[in-house]
Amino acid sequence: MLQKLFEFAKNKGYAVMHLDVMTGNVPAERAYVKSGFRFAGEVVLHYEDIGDTSAHMYERKL
Repeated sequence: MLQKLFEFAKNKGYAVMHLDVMTGNVPAERAYVKSGFRFAGEVVLHYEDIGDTSAHMYERKL
């Protein structure tokens, strides 16, 4: 699924893809790293249902 998303974004002219993962979601972080994403920092995001939460940012060049 991610490979198709990478192809779609690249065909649209995008150079980089970014995503955020809630801190502590280790299985997701491992999967994204295996797919070529690299850790790019940490940020606090606000969600209406759970409020402020820490997230790790990842990016991948296309």
